[in-house]
This record gives sequence, C-alpha cells and structure tokens, in this order.
Amino acid sequence: MAACAPTRPALSARDLSPSIFAIVMATGIVSLALNGAGWLLLARGLFWLNVALYAILGILLAIRAVRYRAHLVADFRSHARAPGFFTLVAAPCVLGNQCVLQFEVIAPGLALWIVGVLFWLALTYVMLPGLMESQAKPSWPKGSTGPGCSWWSAPRR
Repeated sequence: MAACAPTRPALSARDLSPSIFAIVMATGIVSLALNGAGWLLLARGLFWLNVALYAILGILLAIRAVRYRAHLVADFRSHARAPGFFTLVAAPCVLGNQCVLQFEVIAPGLALWIVGVLFWLALTYVMLPGLMESQAKPSWPKGSTGPGCSWWSAPRR
C-alpha cells in the first residue's frame, strides 16, 4: 500500500482571512510611492493590479457573506480575527487616493472614500462594541494579535 502524499487544504471563500484586504492597502501604498518618485509606468501598472485585486476580493467577500455567513459572523465575533476587518476601511481609501493622485479622477476616489467611511462606521460602532460586550473574552496572550493590539492600544498612547 502506497503512502498518500499530504494534501493542501482547498482554497475557499469560506476561509478568507478578515485581513486579506491588506494586500490592496500595501499595493496601493507602493504604487503611490512609485508615483511620487516619478516611476509612472510601474505605478500605473500597480494601480490596475490593485483594481483587479480589490474587485476579486470584493467578489470573494460577497460570496463568503452569502454562502458562508456563519463563518463570517464567527470572524466578526472573534477577538483575534475581527480587527483584521479594518483592512476593509483602509483598502478602498488607499485605492481612492490612487484614483485622485495618479489619474486626477475625483468621482471614483470620493466613492471609494465613502465606502471606507461606511465600513469604518459599521466596524467601529457595531463590531467593536459587540466584542467589548461579549461575555466570552480570551485571555490577553490568546486574544492579542497584531491588528488586535493596534486598535486596543492606539487610544492609550
């Protein structure tokens, strides 16, 4: 009997990380820096890559919300994973900045900024209070992740 090779878990929208939109943030920041340094061709290439990334991740998030709602809700209630959703705030704002600063198109930039503000309002005034009021809170080491530490410690500096 031959030994089976280990298999990789299948990629699925069900398991999409809440912080996945950080790739849009990072790509946008690099694109803006290249634009400022005068490397326009590379900056614009990264802009269009960012547009594609944002669209694909948006579709995957919509699929997750419809088909895997229980997993998405579990992430919103997780002290370790929920802060990653704040990348949903920054990603459209960075992409909007790219629209304005690289192409001088205001309307898409403003629309993306509004999307970012709406995510910020929902996450700040719905998700965070839900986490604070939940009865089951993890111990400090278990619940302290990079994004979690950021939103918890930022007001205390």
